[in-house]
Amino acid sequence: MPYNIIIEDGRKRIHHARTAQDALAFALAKRAEHPDLRIVSNEGAVLEIDRLELMARAEAAQRPVSAPRAA
Repeated sequence: MPYNIIIEDGRKRIHHARTAQDALAFALAKRAEHPDLRIVSNEGAVLEIDRLELMARAEAAQRPVSAPRAA
């Protein structure tokens, strides 16, 4: 599910993320300097960092992990 991270500090800036993990990484990196940062799902729901973290963990659990290849 795509996400938009919206930062409004005099002008509106939007960062697009394809996964919850990408959205979480960006939001955590920018949260300190932009406390008004909002995370919005593609469906329009505003998400808190805690909720996004749970979604990122669930997303990671669903991805297949490839085994290392023998050389």
